[in-house]
Amino acid sequence: MSEADSPWARLACRIVRVAMARKEHTYSSLVQLLASDGVSETERSLVLRINRGSLRLSSLLHILSLMSATVPELWRASVSAGDDWSTRARDVVLVELREGGITDLAVLTDQLSKLGTSITEQALENHVMAGTIPLSLALQLLFIVRSHSLERYCDFTDILKTADKAIV
Repeated sequence: MSEADSPWARLACRIVRVAMARKEHTYSSLVQLLASDGVSETERSLVLRINRGSLRLSSLLHILSLMSATVPELWRASVSAGDDWSTRARDVVLVELREGGITDLAVLTDQLSKLGTSITEQALENHVMAGTIPLSLALQLLFIVRSHSLERYCDFTDILKTADKAIV
């Protein structure tokens, strides 16, 4: 199954499109917002990344901020910090894991494997600490910790249904 065909990638795509719809943004207007913030992105490449579900969590945070969209309460301190978007993404993941009581990456990688995601502890730690975690993987972490943080953009029941489709 390609990344774009995975249930998690489809859910990631839907979350971004819901956020855009709630703020009445088009791909074109989003490209303009990104350009005004110094990010060079073509509309075509943005559409492809969103539709494939291949955006990183850092990109979602940046997009939500640029659109003045409501950020989940638990994430607000991390997102409003003046750091770069990768650092903010790292902090969001760490606060979610802490809130969910996850302190052992071995447990997390084991849970991810049950969702069909094969990743080593080292690779997961690298993604988290560098803030390069894909949104689709972040959604799986939200499922594992039972977080409702993205409820404004996606019902938690949809996250549960996505997990049901992915469980191996």
